[in-house]
Amino acid sequence: MNQFSELISVLLPVSSFDEYFPIAIDSILNQSYSNFELIVLVNGVDDHEYEKISAVCCSDFRVKLIRLNLRGLVFALNYGLELASGKYIARMDADDISSSDRFLKQIDFFSKNPNFSVVGGRVELIDENGNLLMKKFNFYKTNAEIYNVLPYRNPLCHPGLMFVRQSLIDIGGYKFSFMSEDHELFIRMMRAGYEFFNIDYPVLQYRRHGAQITNSSKSFTHFVEISAFMYMYFMRTLNAKYILGMLVVFPPFRYARNWLRNVISK
Repeated sequence: MNQFSELISVLLPVSSFDEYFPIAIDSILNQSYSNFELIVLVNGVDDHEYEKISAVCCSDFRVKLIRLNLRGLVFALNYGLELASGKYIARMDADDISSSDRFLKQIDFFSKNPNFSVVGGRVELIDENGNLLMKKFNFYKTNAEIYNVLPYRNPLCHPGLMFVRQSLIDIGGYKFSFMSEDHELFIRMMRAGYEFFNIDYPVLQYRRHGAQITNSSKSFTHFVEISAFMYMYFMRTLNAKYILGMLVVFPPFRYARNWLRNVISK
């Protein structure tokens, strides 16, 4: 079969309706590569919100609207992974924007590099109004570069990635329902020898807005959750980079780093 006729299954979880959702949906439905199914995992919403989400999605036959009441993102993603029919899994979030050639570029990469399991690309950061931010999402291109930093930071933007579906299934899917469940998945895939790549093309605009801001009470909870798997992999490998990864998300260090950045930028 021609690689450019392969079906892509897009997993897009949504837990509430807002003004960004129709924009995210449109960016998928208007892809230049059209052979995909869009699995919208509507998780834990009331009837009123479900009706609004359904109204946005119902006009295209490629959309599969799945209503769930599963607590947490991980359960919804694993459910979607089992429903998916495509050879490839593309992730997408309900408040971001995929570039129109994203799928075409990622499929083209896979067609030329069949040994890879995950492909992303450059990511632009935008604000609530869709304006580009000065802050950049760090770009690591090659598998070696990505492997080098994975133990202490996440160099991959989850909603901008495309996976070989069988690789996700073979590795056991998403395993931990906590902050940075994607980072843990990537470390697990790295340790199993799966290969990553980020193409030098802007595949996604990642939206930063008020609802994402982590307050101080949650920051320590997230630190504990992330440190749990970082410490686990440190004990398995004795690689000190995992300890560095714990320090990077330690709240006082994060506050100090952000304060210093603000001072330098003024």
